[in-house]
Amino acid sequence: MLSFDDKAHRLFITQPFASLLMARGAEGWVNSIHVIYQYIHWRQTEQAWEQFFHEEELTAVRNALNSPAGDSMNRDDIERIKRSRRAEIAITDMEPPKVEPFEFLIIPDST
Repeated sequence: MLSFDDKAHRLFITQPFASLLMARGAEGWVNSIHVIYQYIHWRQTEQAWEQFFHEEELTAVRNALNSPAGDSMNRDDIERIKRSRRAEIAITDMEPPKVEPFEFLIIPDST
């Protein structure tokens, strides 16, 4: 019923779902679009955090592997380093991503 294209910043809404939302009146339609916007913002924020965590974990593991004790590390050591680095990260270490404006298109159900 809803599909978001991250690259094109387009939200596709099926016509039956859009009709259902519009049947709730103008205020219901605006509130629904606002909730969808909040979901898209949350999803993009989660993706940005996961990417940030991944990069920080990789840096920590690379630094550990390049240290003198790096030759004797096993998989458990690497996982411990990743968990440790993830636990050290504070919410203020990364700026929240900006949600870019997006357009929405209502598409027929038959497409």
